[in-house]
Amino acid sequence: MYALVNQYAGRGTIKKLYARRSCSTNVRHVETSRPKPFEDIPGPRSLPIIGTLYKYLPLIGEYSFTKLHINGLLKLKRYGPLVREEIVPGESIIWVFRPEDIAEIFKAEAGLHPERKSHLALLKYRKDRSNVYNTGGLLPTNGIEWWKLRREFQKVLSKPQNIIDYLEDTDLVVQEFVQLCSREKPNADLLPLLSRLFLELTCLVAFDVRMQSLSKEEQRPNSETSRLIEAAYVTNDVILRLDNGPRLWRFFETPLYKKLRKAQDYMEEVASRMVTRRNEDVAIRRKRSLLEEYLRNEALDAKDIVGMACDMLLAGMDTTTYSTAFALYHLARDTRVQEKLRSEAASLLVDRTSPVTAQVLRNATYTKAVIKEALRMNPISVGTGRVLQTDVILNGYHVPQGTLVVTQNQVISRLPEYFDEPNSFVPERWLRDNTYEKCVGKTTRERSVHPYLVLPFGHGPRSCIARRFAEQNMQVVLLRVRTR
Repeated sequence: MYALVNQYAGRGTIKKLYARRSCSTNVRHVETSRPKPFEDIPGPRSLPIIGTLYKYLPLIGEYSFTKLHINGLLKLKRYGPLVREEIVPGESIIWVFRPEDIAEIFKAEAGLHPERKSHLALLKYRKDRSNVYNTGGLLPTNGIEWWKLRREFQKVLSKPQNIIDYLEDTDLVVQEFVQLCSREKPNADLLPLLSRLFLELTCLVAFDVRMQSLSKEEQRPNSETSRLIEAAYVTNDVILRLDNGPRLWRFFETPLYKKLRKAQDYMEEVASRMVTRRNEDVAIRRKRSLLEEYLRNEALDAKDIVGMACDMLLAGMDTTTYSTAFALYHLARDTRVQEKLRSEAASLLVDRTSPVTAQVLRNATYTKAVIKEALRMNPISVGTGRVLQTDVILNGYHVPQGTLVVTQNQVISRLPEYFDEPNSFVPERWLRDNTYEKCVGKTTRERSVHPYLVLPFGHGPRSCIARRFAEQNMQVVLLRVRTR
């Protein structure tokens, strides 16, 4: 099973990028004198009209919108732990590499509604369709409008029991996935099947329905689930370029915006149909389902729920797909970790028919360590973006209110300044015993992990709202794959 994902994740060259310690700088250094001017923050040269966009152009550019972690590593090496850039002229972005500065960013938003500047084209799409959406949804919306939505949706998603209620169905879907994988060719690429697995689990929560994503019928190119997967990937693929390139889509429909619109049109069509169907047909509602609780909430209407469902499809499917793929990739490369995970799974699940229960998950300490280590090495995103609502001092520089800052957790979580053997996959580093020293074969110096260093789900009130579901789903997958 593990070998089947080796081909997929092996396409990356992430480990090689961090192999040379010369790529890192002393990110712990900070000035203690009077704060230096914002304009003095080092960074790539911005040109009139095009900003630093020329550095992202194919063939001639040194950066890429699809390799943000590589961009970050190059900028850290050249400019230091705080970098200012204007991809769009006149709009500064500050790339932040010190966990101490990341802490300052999150502390500065205490008591406020965290603001971000992303998914701008998606916001326009939804604002233009007021007949379908009340707001831009949880991803692009800010301020009190965002908080009203978040508050209502997290009332349900923050309750552990609501997550556990889906565990039995999740386990059944994962078992179906594992059985299907066992019939695949040894060198098959499992990424498409992982996408189908997590689409199925996402729809189970978002719509309270089984989409049968893993069936032969749904694996056909023009099936409903195939088109949903394509819509989600297309949207996530174009969002970054629409946000950071010339925003001509604000005035007319550019080719990239057209791709976004078509993808969202289909996603919206499916979400609207599913929510309407569940709202009208009481007989098919599940007991204690999340959708049922949302539909009962007088502070939400069908438009809000459709927006939330689309957000979950957009943000929940490919993130857990890639995170799980990387976890399986690291397992495929390390038989020692495989065997430890297999041993834990065998002790918790007597045989293949044993259910994965809440108690099983509570005791799956090594499984959780495997996931945490995979998310350290290959987190869901490069970091977290915020629009500062107050002035902040970062690395000795004054950064004013209204500035867009983006943390670089994916880069710094692989630096030797913070982790021994940072490019080695060692889940034991997250356990509370001394097994880590035994694994690396030497006595290591005591070092605590800075709380703002590894943040795969973000931080604070705007952290991933479906984190509990994502972690539960990944734990069940890793426990089940040992049976094959």
